Amino acid sequence: MAVAQRRDRAVVFRVTQEEYETLCLVAAKSGARNVSDFVRSTLLAAIGALHPVGPESLTEMSRTLASIKDVVGRVAEKIEQISPENPLKR
Repeated sequence: MAVAQRRDRAVVFRVTQEEYETLCLVAAKSGARNVSDFVRSTLLAAIGALHPVGPESLTEMSRTLASIKDVVGRVAEKIEQISPENPLKR
């Protein structure tokens, strides 16, 4: 069983009654212990998705960039075949 780190910092933001009720429903449906756990895990997951860090994400980024480079190369070849005097080659 994982040892839980003590959470000693608070982040506070206000929501409307309707927003709070929605958070409560979604938290319950997701199986979270409470709204706080739900919001924390959802927010941290979103941040991780937007700003991945670590070797796995760097490897994936490298693969994506290599794929993009390959596609751009093929597009450039097609342009060259269609128009050998293409203005993009300066």
